[in-house]
Amino acid sequence: MVMENKKNAIVSLVQEFVEFRIEESHFNEPFDSLGVDSLMMLEVAVDIERDFDIHISDEDLSEISTLSDLIEIINKG
Repeated sequence: MVMENKKNAIVSLVQEFVEFRIEESHFNEPFDSLGVDSLMMLEVAVDIERDFDIHISDEDLSEISTLSDLIEIINKG
C-alpha cells in the first residue's frame, strides 16, 4: 500500500472515534486532546492490526501519543 493511502486509511480509522474532521493540523496533537482515550486507542490498534496485517507491540502502543506517532509506527511495520 502506498504511504499516502496508508496514512489516509489510518486517519479514517481514527476518524470513527472523533466527532470532527481530522486535518493535518491535528496530527501532532495528543490523542486525549482529540477525545481519543486509551480504550479507543486499543480499538484503533486492533483495527489497524486487522486491516494492515501487522502487529503493534504493547511497547509501541504505549509510545503512541499522536496521530503522527501512529502513522510512523505503521510505516515501520
